[in-house]
Amino acid sequence: MCDLETYETVFPTLPGSVTRPVPGFEVRVVDDEGNDVEKEKPPELVASAFSATSKIGKVLIKRPLPPGSMVDMVGDGKDAALKACFEDVPEYFSTGDSGLIDENGYLKLAGRTEDIITLQNGDKVPSAAFEDSINEREEVVESAVVAYQSKERGEAPLAFVVLRGPPYDEEKLTLEKPESEVQEEEAKAGREIRKNVNTDCGENARLVGIIFVACLPKTRSGHVLRKALKDIAAGGAVDGDDHPMILNLARLENCKECFEKWTEPTAAEEGVLSEKSKKNRGCC
Repeated sequence: MCDLETYETVFPTLPGSVTRPVPGFEVRVVDDEGNDVEKEKPPELVASAFSATSKIGKVLIKRPLPPGSMVDMVGDGKDAALKACFEDVPEYFSTGDSGLIDENGYLKLAGRTEDIITLQNGDKVPSAAFEDSINEREEVVESAVVAYQSKERGEAPLAFVVLRGPPYDEEKLTLEKPESEVQEEEAKAGREIRKNVNTDCGENARLVGIIFVACLPKTRSGHVLRKALKDIAAGGAVDGDDHPMILNLARLENCKECFEKWTEPTAAEEGVLSEKSKKNRGCC
């Protein structure tokens, strides 16, 4: 909302927040049991970044909704979608988003509920928190973090990372540098990435692995195909038929090939890796 004469917003805008709900909308953030999530205490006029300590829940909107707001949800084959939206919590519309509300009533969206990673200690951390930390590194172009079912830790964050100036042919996605040189660069980047994530998200939220890829699989509109990466992390078969909106199938095959070369560290290896990370040494 804004003043049409001065174009100033009614509510001050805060970095990282979509501000307060428009008057007339009652928005709640609840946990898996339907209880209101504790509101976060905000810094002065600045929305803090999501972290492992952020209390995140499902974003709901009180019914009834404005007329015409659900037009695209009516029709053949939409029953399942309507059920998911309206039967999760009685009298509320489930947006499918996760986030939090601070004590000033400002809403922050963490992403889709399926992109939340539940750590071994029960903390819920959005993929965006890991990605923001990873992308702070100047050698990183972009990243995508998905949940991986670890043998040692249960659900844990697994990162797919694209480094700046990747040594790949853009069309064939083949290496243009000696493999030993590439491995050295990736090991160095991996050490710094782990250090960033451990500092920003906490030791309990440490990455189970970092997989360096040529490119992330994306749709024609530029959105990262997280579902494809989740399928890869789950060890499932993936192909173009499963993801018809993918821009370049070679990107998906490259991610799968890189994942298959990766081996999850054992508890002992991860303990050693954690200690090395603290000393700014380690591997991916």
